[in-house]
Amino acid sequence: MTAARRAEWAWIPEKPDLFRGPHFLSLPYPESMFAAFLAAALLSLRKEEIGQAAVYGALASMTRSAGVVVAACLLYVAWQH
Repeated sequence: MTAARRAEWAWIPEKPDLFRGPHFLSLPYPESMFAAFLAAALLSLRKEEIGQAAVYGALASMTRSAGVVVAACLLYVAWQH
């Protein structure tokens, strides 16, 4: 292969680089579900529906480990009422 031909094909990435995006974009990430359940729990607390807030807090704790902190905060708020 001549140098001109190699320079012509040098811009083409290797095959694994071509198909990297769809792999990562197809993976499920729990951050959006955690944010949605957290928002629902906080809205339920604002309406003073403690039971419904507890359900949303439990669902948030199932999506991410930070949900345990949310559950502890919900327990504290429920104890205050």
